[in-house]
Amino acid sequence: MCACGPGPGAVATHGESTETSTTDAPDESTDAETGSVGVTSTTGASETTSLETDLPAACQTYEAWVPQLRMAPLVHVIDRSARMADHTYDHDLDPETPERTPWSVLHEALAYSTAMAYGHAAVIAPGLGADDDAQACASEQLVVAQPACADGSHVLPALPPADAGPDELVGGAPLVAAHDAAVELLLTWPHLHVGSGTIVLAMHTPPSCEPGVSDPLERLDPRLLERVTQAREQHGIDTMVVGVDVTDATSPVEQDGAPDGVNLRVYLNELALAGGYYLDHPEDQYFDAREPVAIAEALDSLACGVVGCTIPIEGGLMGEPEDVSLSVYGEAFEPIAIEDCADEDGWAWTDETRTELELCGGACARYHLHDDPCVEPPEEPAVVVEHGCPAEP
Repeated sequence: MCACGPGPGAVATHGESTETSTTDAPDESTDAETGSVGVTSTTGASETTSLETDLPAACQTYEAWVPQLRMAPLVHVIDRSARMADHTYDHDLDPETPERTPWSVLHEALAYSTAMAYGHAAVIAPGLGADDDAQACASEQLVVAQPACADGSHVLPALPPADAGPDELVGGAPLVAAHDAAVELLLTWPHLHVGSGTIVLAMHTPPSCEPGVSDPLERLDPRLLERVTQAREQHGIDTMVVGVDVTDATSPVEQDGAPDGVNLRVYLNELALAGGYYLDHPEDQYFDAREPVAIAEALDSLACGVVGCTIPIEGGLMGEPEDVSLSVYGEAFEPIAIEDCADEDGWAWTDETRTELELCGGACARYHLHDDPCVEPPEEPAVVVEHGCPAEP
C-alpha cells in the first residue's frame, strides 16, 4: 500500500517545474452569435479535449486527467565497485555481532525496498578489473534490468549475492554513466510525465572514471553532482541518495581504487540536497543503508508520492458547494465539511478561497483506480467539476 507522501523526515521537492495533481483552469471563448462556450482544460503542458457546447457562459467545467496520477517508477543506480567488498565494518555499532561488507548491508536494504508491487528498474555499474583502468571504467559494461510492472523481484537477481566478495565485485565506480542510463530509462518509461520518476543512488565509493584523466580510479568525477542537478532541473527527476559505510574523514592519497581527498559524508550530503529528495535532518540529508526499514518506507512513498487527492481550481469557484457537481470516473460525490474528510466519502474545499478541493474517502480511492504505470489509462478525465451547468437529461 502506497503511503502517498514523503517518507518519515523526508523532504520531497520533485523538481521546480512540477506540481502535484495539477489541473489548470479552462480557457473560455464565447461565440458571439450562439453564446456557445469552448472549454479547454489542460493538465500541465498537455492540452486535453476542447468541448464546444451551447451552455450558458456561467457554466464552468474543470477536468483532472489520469496522466498526473501515474505511479512514479524507481530506478536504482548501484555502486558495485571493488571497494564494496574489500573490507568489513561495524554496520550496527554492536561489538557482539559480526562485521559485514558494505555490499552485504546494501543488499539487505535493497531486499526491503524492492519488495513493493510497483515498477522498479536496476541500473548496476560494474567494471571488469581494477588493475586495468580502461576495463574498470568500461561504461559499456553497465547492466540494466528492464522495468517490471508487477514488482521489483527482478532487481536482486540482477545483482551479485549478498555474500559476494572481491572476486565478484571489481572495478571502479562509473556512476556518472549509470546515472545517465537511469535518466534515459525514466524518460522513456511508458505513460510517464515529467517529474514522476526517482533515481535511487546507493553508493560507498565516490564516483570515479572521469574520461581523459590520469589515474581515473583515484580521482573524483565531478560530473555526478552536475548530472544529478540537471536531472532535477531539466527533467523533474529527483535523486535519492543512500550511503553505505559512510565515514566523516577525508580519504587518503593512495592507490586503493577509490578517489583521493574526498570526505564521503560531506559529498553525500551535497549530492542529496542537489537530488531533491532528502532527509530533513540537521546533520545528514542522505539515507543510511544501515536503516533498511526507513529506506523502504521512503521508497514506498516515492512510488506514489507525487500523487495526492488535492485538485487545484485556478481562479476558484464562488458558488456554494451545493451548486457544484463533482464526479470521479463517472461516479458523483457530494460535498462535505473539510474536518470530516478523514472519515467520510465526498469532497471539500480546503479553505475559503475555494481555489483547491480535497477528495475524501471513497472519492480519493476512486481517483487512484488507474495508478498502475504499465496499464493504459482510460480515455476520460479522472475528475470532472462543474459549476452552474444544467443537469443532463
